[in-house]
Amino acid sequence: EALNASIKSFYYQRASMAIEESYGGIYKRGSGHPDDNCAYHPSTGKKGFLSSPGGWYDAGDYGKYIVNASITVSQMLNLLELHPDAMAHDKLNIPESGNGISDLLDEIRYELDWMMTMQDEDGGVYFKLTAEKFGGFIMPEEYDLDRLIIGKATASSLDYAATMAQVSRVYAEVDPAFSAAALVTAESAWAWAWAAVNQVVYRNPEDVSTGEYGDDQLSDEYYWAAAELYVSTGKKIYLNYLLENEEPYKHQITNSWKFFIRNMGFHTLLANREKIDPALAESLTKKHLSLSDEILQKMESIPYGISIDHFEWGSNSDVLNQAMILCFAHHLSGEQKYLDGAIRNTDYIFGKNATGYSFLTGYGSKQVMSPHHRPSGADEIIEPVPGFILGGPNDHRQDRQQTKYDSEFAAKAFADVEASFASNEVCLNWNAPAVFVLGYLEQVMK
Repeated sequence: EALNASIKSFYYQRASMAIEESYGGIYKRGSGHPDDNCAYHPSTGKKGFLSSPGGWYDAGDYGKYIVNASITVSQMLNLLELHPDAMAHDKLNIPESGNGISDLLDEIRYELDWMMTMQDEDGGVYFKLTAEKFGGFIMPEEYDLDRLIIGKATASSLDYAATMAQVSRVYAEVDPAFSAAALVTAESAWAWAWAAVNQVVYRNPEDVSTGEYGDDQLSDEYYWAAAELYVSTGKKIYLNYLLENEEPYKHQITNSWKFFIRNMGFHTLLANREKIDPALAESLTKKHLSLSDEILQKMESIPYGISIDHFEWGSNSDVLNQAMILCFAHHLSGEQKYLDGAIRNTDYIFGKNATGYSFLTGYGSKQVMSPHHRPSGADEIIEPVPGFILGGPNDHRQDRQQTKYDSEFAAKAFADVEASFASNEVCLNWNAPAVFVLGYLEQVMK
């Protein structure tokens, strides 16, 4: 049930579509953000307008971001690469249910169709679709700020290339034409990013203050894209890049959306060991199990038996991403200790933590009621929209001017108030590893 809810939350985040009562129940709402006539911001180097409807709202705000969309989609597709039959049902009650295709693939397709609109004719991929600033806590249908296509960068292009290469594999049987098109767009995005003149680090223009997803180091993006393209095409150009540009095999806490990129490349290679160079497969397997053993060792010394010892923005995604690493270790080795570690991290998310809160909205004996999520704050319904992972304890408390925290302890740096964007926001890439981990556990424990 929690797995289904964590996937259904993406439906509630759909842009350019009304949430009908027959699918959303009390969380029905009007359609907002048609995004069918968005002006190009000067940062794109283009003039005119682009039709870019659909996709998911990124977080508690109404922006749509290619970098985070790519990470989110890929982590959920990892589940289907390990267990193709996972979520092979129509139980989510979304508009596409009953069409004979997995509801998970259907929901992800809604995001992919939007992502494809964000690729320029030259192969580069625009960075985001937002207004110049964040709007207030209003419903999507009440939003009146102009929406813009902003930026075009190496990170967005490489992340897009990686995801679409993976999409070409996972959707090959259910939609061969879409699969083939995805691979073509993936290779064109890689080609754009590979050209030296196009190695562009994104920075918000002076007149834009929406999410930046800034990243100065692009080697891990190149690695991830090369890994996905190598598995999908078998071409030596991508294998050679991997062999000549080895990434450090570690998981770095802090801004996990940024530092988990390299791990996503590793995970795809490990999920497709039979398709890759044998020596590379053996090397990555040893390194992954070694990293997983380090995580387990750390768990023995940390209260609540979890694998992180400090709490950053989105700390719950650090917990879930490390659970994902342990799930891959279990997949590779079959050893129970890795599965047990993943379960312990999952227990933390559901309330076995210093706050006592379940960090999945709608679930647990002590539930979060006031997430930093515009529809939940504006819909006049007491209970928040269910199925969202909250950011979790954040010792930096970047919102301390708006938010009163009841404890100075890092593990308790969480506030169930709407204003707490630093600890109580929702975000796509925090839900994605929850989908992977819960789905993996369901498959191996049934």
